[in-house]
Amino acid sequence: TILDAELDSVIKAIEGFVDAPSLTNDNVNIGIVTFSTEATYLGNWGAADPNDPKVVNPSLVDNLTSLSYGGWTNFDDALDKSIKYFENDAPDVGARTNIMYFLSDGLPNRCGDDDLNTAEDNCADSDDNENKPGTIVFDSELEILQTNYSVSIHAIGVGAGSDVTPGSGLDKLDNTRNPLTGDNVTKVTTSDELTALILESPIFSDVLELEVKVNGVVLPYVNASHVRSTPTGYAFGTTIVTGLDPTKDVENNITATVLLDVDGNSTTTSDQLTLSTETIVLGTAMPSF
Repeated sequence: TILDAELDSVIKAIEGFVDAPSLTNDNVNIGIVTFSTEATYLGNWGAADPNDPKVVNPSLVDNLTSLSYGGWTNFDDALDKSIKYFENDAPDVGARTNIMYFLSDGLPNRCGDDDLNTAEDNCADSDDNENKPGTIVFDSELEILQTNYSVSIHAIGVGAGSDVTPGSGLDKLDNTRNPLTGDNVTKVTTSDELTALILESPIFSDVLELEVKVNGVVLPYVNASHVRSTPTGYAFGTTIVTGLDPTKDVENNITATVLLDVDGNSTTTSDQLTLSTETIVLGTAMPSF
């Protein structure tokens, strides 16, 4: 089912978070809201098992895999419950990068509850109301999420039945925009596409610094100027790496660390994000005698 594909993608994405050396339970917290006719805030978890930082949190996985589907589609209540996470449970909410992935395989057909709009007064809860004005009136919720908590909302339509056309509910939700393509809301039709989308850098930021180390030694000729933007994020070109030990089976450690600036102002640091990755390259050369 579409739900199974969504859950598989989300769990794979969480595995990606756990595998990233710079992402730990100290700086990553995940809240989950499910929605159909009404929404439910399930709680929040660290991505990793508290007893083993290299393993996905089993409680988080259990809650995800126990989900079922059915009912109408209520975007408004989903946003209301998301606000509860940021208001009450999200740690260091004012200092962290706050991101929401809003996934839906259908169209909103349940009326909102607290925004002033004449359409809501005559809004019946039915499939005939899909994407009608009364079902996509959630300005007050978006205002709270964006103004109070600086939440980047990535709306994702999952499957052929979703709608990401201009003016749709998902289009109205998404407040991100890829400056390279002009796109914001996205539709995916495979679980691999969804996993890749979640694991992409969620913020199109300025690259302030790039440092690459080989076996602990910084490569002085590699810097931020080597990073180029592509429609799907950042890419690093080909370069010759020195300092590798070619001896067979010797482990060479290569790390790359990048400093991103979200708001375009390099003098403010609260929005800046440091990401790093690590790769082991084995030597293959046989010793000569």
